[in-house]
Parts: sequence; C-alpha cells; structure tokens
Amino acid sequence: MDQDSINTPDKPTKTKETKIHIIIIVLFIVAIGYLGYSLIVNNHTVPDNPIDINVYFSNVDEQRAGENCTTVFPAIRTISKTDALAETALEELFMGTTTKEEGQGLHTDISPEFTIKRLTVSEGIATVELHDDLELLGHSACEAATIKAQITKTLEQFSNVNKVVITVNDKINDL
Repeated sequence: MDQDSINTPDKPTKTKETKIHIIIIVLFIVAIGYLGYSLIVNNHTVPDNPIDINVYFSNVDEQRAGENCTTVFPAIRTISKTDALAETALEELFMGTTTKEEGQGLHTDISPEFTIKRLTVSEGIATVELHDDLELLGHSACEAATIKAQITKTLEQFSNVNKVVITVNDKINDL
C-alpha cells in the first residue's frame, strides 16, 4: 500500500448515474410542488364524483366601459355531484373568480363575505334570500345589476329553475 492511500481514505465518487437520479428527484419534487401550488392558487380541489357546472361573472372591461351591466359570462367549475346543485353553484359563485378567470377578464362584485340566508326551489321558482347586510352588496346600480345577473344566470342553468326571485331584507329584488 502506498502512503497516499493510508492518509486519505477512499471517497465515494459520484457517477453519472447518481447525478441523473438526483436531477430526476429534484424535478419530481418541483413538479409536485407546482401542482399543489396551482391547485391552491386556482381554488381547485379534486372532487368526488365530479360534474361540471357554470358560474357567471361579468367582464371587467365591459363593466368599466358602462356597457350592459347584466351581461355575464360562464366559467366552468368542477364540483362533486350532489343533490344540492343549486346551492353548491351559488357557493362556487360566491367564492369569486380564480386567477385563471381573472386573466380572462372575468370579474365579480360579490364580496367574499357574502352569504345566503336561504335558497328554495319550488314549482320552477328559485327564491334566494340574501344576507341582510347591504354593505356586502354592490354600491352602484351597475354593481347591483351585475350581482343579480350573476345569481340569476347561475341558477337558471338547472332544469328545475325557470325563474329566480332574489330578496334582501324580505324585499323582492331589492338589489
């Protein structure tokens, strides 16, 4: 044995194969992290028994330009199949727009704190009793019209809803 071998023990050398494994592991961790971040940022989870529904939002450019405030556009949401589709659709609507939807110019005037007192559907009429705190509603006639259109169109997509009645403080269509 020579003197250099005695003084310095053998150090493992990194092979090309080991470097490739490390790169693959790092890429895998980054991909998993990005997927998780994407799901959180876009308000998406993977639902059980998924179905697609529409929630309706205004277009921020049209609303600012003073165009028709009741024009709303669908955004597809994937939810778990439920017997309470109308209520779940309104919950999705009240969550607001995702980052992706905002990038498409969609907008809502519905406050994140907005709540429903009650939703009933009877003989084709959906009656939505809204939270009585009017501070959570739109502050202008256009904002109020947009909120009404968003709720109405979101509910009218269901075959058992032909008409939507919205009440605030027990007053019909007081938006």
